[in-house]
Amino acid sequence: MLPLILWASLVGCQVTAKADSCFAQNYNPYVLFSTYTPYEFVHENTDDPVHIPQCRPVQFWILSRHGTRYTDAAGINNMWSLISLRDHIITNSKNGRGTLCAQDVDNLKKWTPQAVLTLSMNLAPQGYKDSYNVARRFKSRFPALLNQSYSPEKFEIRYTNSQRTTLTALAFVDGIFGSTVDVVLPKPIPGDPLLRTT
Repeated sequence: MLPLILWASLVGCQVTAKADSCFAQNYNPYVLFSTYTPYEFVHENTDDPVHIPQCRPVQFWILSRHGTRYTDAAGINNMWSLISLRDHIITNSKNGRGTLCAQDVDNLKKWTPQAVLTLSMNLAPQGYKDSYNVARRFKSRFPALLNQSYSPEKFEIRYTNSQRTTLTALAFVDGIFGSTVDVVLPKPIPGDPLLRTT
């Protein structure tokens, strides 16, 4: 998501930036970038236990997609192409063209893409964090079911055979149980009838 924000900021810098404002001082930036928006920015902001009169929770199921992942190789290459745009903006600023504040220019000088081709399609750190926090919120909302020690008789975790889904499962387990050490994760089932295999 950061490269997209940077791209939007760079384009915005060329078109709309004013000398009396700094993107660096914007503490409420626009962050709704479709599927690239971290879940932490848009989830329902409550940890309150779910209470329905005359009912009690007896089972918890979740079928979830993996957490936020890095883009494919073409997308990563596109991120790295932003370096030339960044350098062009910095050069223009040095030559008195443009209206970026000094802080924004300094931040641009420090910026480089964080994704490399070997990370293509893998779970991003934000994806792990989001999945962990989703689990923490579910634990708070359904304490009778989820605020207990792990046992394989009570909990089943399934996932497909990819780095992003495996780490998403581990992040969720970590959020529920506070660790993954004693949790038995089964190997992915080839041709799992419930989950996709990719």
